[in-house]
Amino acid sequence: MVQAVLFDMDGTVFDTETIYRRGWIRAAKEVGFDVDMEDFFRNVCGLNMNDITAYVYRTYGEDTPFEKIRELRRIYLDEELKEGGLPLKEGVPSVLYALKEKGIKIALVTSSGPILVGRYLQMSGLEGVFDVIMTGNQVEHSKPHPEIFLKAAELLGIAPKNCVVVEDSPNGVRAGHAAGMYTVMVPDLHPCTAELRPLLWHLCDTLTDLLPLIDFENKKVN
Repeated sequence: MVQAVLFDMDGTVFDTETIYRRGWIRAAKEVGFDVDMEDFFRNVCGLNMNDITAYVYRTYGEDTPFEKIRELRRIYLDEELKEGGLPLKEGVPSVLYALKEKGIKIALVTSSGPILVGRYLQMSGLEGVFDVIMTGNQVEHSKPHPEIFLKAAELLGIAPKNCVVVEDSPNGVRAGHAAGMYTVMVPDLHPCTAELRPLLWHLCDTLTDLLPLIDFENKKVN
């Protein structure tokens, strides 16, 4: 039975992954960081910034000007958000409110830090909507480790087996599956691969597909 839904943030609730992608590419080009950016995105998606930084230095060398890249990317993000606002993924916020009306708890579970999360919630008008908010600084391990989802479930007071994880990234899917939760992928920049498919409860086109799946699952036990 589904009693809680744990949502990833970027690429799942907010349509920000494309913005981040443009920022990383622009910043890398400006400092002459000439690497395979597709490989970079594939490996860092879902990681917190500490783990992204560690990955960059481990993979590309300690002399990589990553602090400069990060700062430029932050500037470019601010520029885009100021100009175009914060885009929401299809189905937000209607799906969130529908779940709450059904008595299902909801959590926002993200590798991003609390300052950025707070900013996004304020910009989107979603402050106070989520029952629990888990950010990357609250755990030792980032996705694909299941720690962040397990801690969110603990705070919600719901057993992992009764939680749905909604993710757009491969690392997020791996984390949800490792946590022993129903795992749903709504792809954004990264497609569902043959390796990921067995880890999923369902593959959805949009968040709105989630509601009938949960209704059907919960009717089976009533």
